[in-house]
Amino acid sequence: MRTNSQLSNKVVRGLSRILGQEFVNFWLEQAGSTVSTDRCLAEVVRIDRETADAVSLWLRPNDLFKGFEAGQHVNLSVTIDSVVHTRSYSFSSAPSTNGLVRLTIKQTATGVVSRYVVNQLALGTVLELGDVFGDMTLAHTQPNLHSQRPTMLLLAAGSGVTPMISLIEELEAKGWPADVTLMSWARNPEDVLFDAALKAKTNKHFKYVRLLENGANLAEGDLAGRPSAEQFAALAGTLETTDV
Repeated sequence: MRTNSQLSNKVVRGLSRILGQEFVNFWLEQAGSTVSTDRCLAEVVRIDRETADAVSLWLRPNDLFKGFEAGQHVNLSVTIDSVVHTRSYSFSSAPSTNGLVRLTIKQTATGVVSRYVVNQLALGTVLELGDVFGDMTLAHTQPNLHSQRPTMLLLAAGSGVTPMISLIEELEAKGWPADVTLMSWARNPEDVLFDAALKAKTNKHFKYVRLLENGANLAEGDLAGRPSAEQFAALAGTLETTDV
């Protein structure tokens, strides 16, 4: 049963005063509701399979979510076998008007949360969002973004591309006020996250370069091997005038 459309925060606050906050929150959680008086709960409304070992979760937070800036990360709490586990993940989307947020999670061999999310998490699950952190934002790193077109080189490895996706979507929404190059490293093409989406965004202000240990397609602009200072310099041009 879903109660989100039936209960307002005002009603919940009233019930909490009468019955107790802990009691009301418990039964709302049992009913699968994200309504809460003191917790930022979010429903999983969509799951996208990105690679064999990575998924994107689209979440709809309740009214207690204060929002985020592109490039930031958030604490996510998941209940697994009656135990609450908390991990920090970067947002992999820019803020949007529909209120949804995306977190992209890649499983690791020993990752209790990542393995559960990738292999078992179901649509409709209610998770908890904690504090939002991070100053790798456009406002912090590019305070003069609109008065001087900066040259930016973004470097990412594996799932570390997620905050870069958030920043790139934000720059795209602003009409590309910067000239941006993204170098994304992975072991092989099958491990590259958001590959098709990044290729589709390529334009005169945005360049996307894959760096692959195996399976690099040099004819299509891939770089081969592991990251090196020479490759960075070749992509960035004059490093003295490039924000990395």
